[in-house]
Amino acid sequence: MTDRRPADAVAAAAADSYTRIVATLIRVTGDWTLAEDCAQEALAAALQRWPADGVPANPGGWLMTVARNRALDELRRASVERSTGLEMASPTSRRRGS
Repeated sequence: MTDRRPADAVAAAAADSYTRIVATLIRVTGDWTLAEDCAQEALAAALQRWPADGVPANPGGWLMTVARNRALDELRRASVERSTGLEMASPTSRRRGS
């Protein structure tokens, strides 16, 4: 943890890392909007967590990890929703075909 003020550290980390984080998330997700949303959510999480927990030694890395985890969580959630929707439709189609 560093001795910088949390808000200043978030601003500095955003200036240094935001474009790299968004570019990485676009590559991982293939979705520009999701990438930007997750990067913004990581910044919001930093503003909430860093005042209490302290600024991490690698703020850009922390932001990247949080943003990437949120993006992966969103992709998993969307995948489950799609598969659940398909599973729910399958029994109905079988009944109609009988």
